[in-house]
Amino acid sequence: MTVLGVRCSNNDFTYCLLNGSKVSPSISYINNIAFPKNFNRAESLHWFYRELEEIFRNNEIDAVALKGAEPLLQRPTN
Repeated sequence: MTVLGVRCSNNDFTYCLLNGSKVSPSISYINNIAFPKNFNRAESLHWFYRELEEIFRNNEIDAVALKGAEPLLQRPTN
């Protein structure tokens, strides 16, 4: 089983391909890709869609895992 793991930030996205099982997963490939500069939101979304499409086309993906946004750190109040 191959799982595609994706994590996005404001400037780039990282993805990896995991093989194996839940008990013993192994990373077979990892890559970090910077988002294009000077694209508007629609252009960026189209670019990102095409990048993901290419990853799916070149690999036999059985499942996808997305890294969600992390909650803001809570600061203690004095």
